[in-house]
Amino acid sequence: MSTGPFLGMDVDAVEGFAGQLDQKASEIDNLRGHLTGQLKNTPWVGTDSNTFNSDWDSRLAPDLVRVAEALREAATKARANAADQRSTSSAV
Repeated sequence: MSTGPFLGMDVDAVEGFAGQLDQKASEIDNLRGHLTGQLKNTPWVGTDSNTFNSDWDSRLAPDLVRVAEALREAATKARANAADQRSTSSAV
């Protein structure tokens, strides 16, 4: 039985978390595509529509792309950390 603080990581848990990050990034990509399609097919004409569509195309949709990219980057880093931990643990 260990009496000290836990150091290191549960590699399987971190790899599972990385998979969840990738899955959620894909869900965000799908959501962005779905919402973009819905917006483009929504009957809405006028200045407000033009402004909103412009905002969606120039800011909102790209923000969702960036969030998905950040989640994928975090997943890659988590997997690299897990691989490093496996390597370190197997060397001990």
